[in-house]
Amino acid sequence: DPDQSIYSFKFAHPQGMDDYSTSQSGVESYTIPFTARSAKKIVYFANQLLSQQDPTRIDLLQPITTQIDGEVKFVKKYSQPEEFDTVIESVRELIVNGESPSNIMILAPRRGLAKKFIEHSEEREPENVKFQFVSKIEFSLNEQERILLLSLIANPNSILHKRSYIGMTDPTHFSKEINKLKSVYGSLEEVLAQAKKEDCRPVEKRKQQVCERITFLREFLLAHNSEQGLAVVLEELFPIDNEELKSMNSLLQDLTEEGDSVKTVYAKFVDYVRALPETDSIVRVMTPLSSKGLEANHVFIIGCNQGNIPGTRTLEHITDHEHVQEQRRILYVTFTRAIKTLTVSWSRYIPFEQALGHNTARVSSVPRRINGVLMSEVGICEFLEDLNGAVWIT
Repeated sequence: DPDQSIYSFKFAHPQGMDDYSTSQSGVESYTIPFTARSAKKIVYFANQLLSQQDPTRIDLLQPITTQIDGEVKFVKKYSQPEEFDTVIESVRELIVNGESPSNIMILAPRRGLAKKFIEHSEEREPENVKFQFVSKIEFSLNEQERILLLSLIANPNSILHKRSYIGMTDPTHFSKEINKLKSVYGSLEEVLAQAKKEDCRPVEKRKQQVCERITFLREFLLAHNSEQGLAVVLEELFPIDNEELKSMNSLLQDLTEEGDSVKTVYAKFVDYVRALPETDSIVRVMTPLSSKGLEANHVFIIGCNQGNIPGTRTLEHITDHEHVQEQRRILYVTFTRAIKTLTVSWSRYIPFEQALGHNTARVSSVPRRINGVLMSEVGICEFLEDLNGAVWIT
């Protein structure tokens, strides 16, 4: 499903899938517009998000006919605390009626909003319900670089990881420079094998940077292989006397068992970072990006006001239009995390500081105090304004 492509910061675009399938000889493209996950009503509203982008498209997602109808609720509340309370109470009712907390997911478009929801729930202390913010592990740039080197010791023929390593220090991943080098050498494989700084003109500083990283990588891989002693490799890449890197050393040591090699430990590490914590006793609170690939019987999407969705563009290599389209796809992906029920909510008044920090367009420039808190009036997410069949419950 190309519409599940929501990682433009990794240069993953739906168009890229279509372009590849039509430009490469011998590659066949198949569209399978069916889902065995989401109920019919959930798919119905998710498809409307795709139709907003292109009203003429017909290759929309289809639920398998045996799926249940499901339920979709649209909730609008006066203030954010009321919105949070409504969601908490709905979750509590589900659990009282026998649903496992692990089958419920709260999705917030911003990490800060997710944490505000958690704080509110802890103040309220709902009976039988515990919420926990869950996110994928984040690594510093230095850690990422060394993790990639570890991956290449384990899998030295990985073109993907080599390309990732070369581009990781640049916001555009040196895409223009790599394309220029490919035009000289013929392919990415040949660039990795042959490119050197001396082949660049003195004014081509960025191409020189790329060639320097390629040369370092070639020399590094000549000096290392997966048969090396694991302890030696870990100490070289993640020295325990380095404050920033010692926690990675400790993590990898914890994953190591007798007889493990660089390759087996790296495979364990990949599984470790891909797995998100999940227990039967907590309700997961996550961001849409963290929820990619996951599902739950009951999904609640909170904070669906303008400014949260779509959020502010931060990537330089995409246009404002492309950013809005990706934000729409993120909401589509978020809808399709739900199996049985989906609840979409927003509130007319949110904390003033939150609106300011999120660059949220305010309906009124004059804030007002609600229960002693300075609040700003905001509008609904533009993607939700004209959904056919949506009835907003207040």
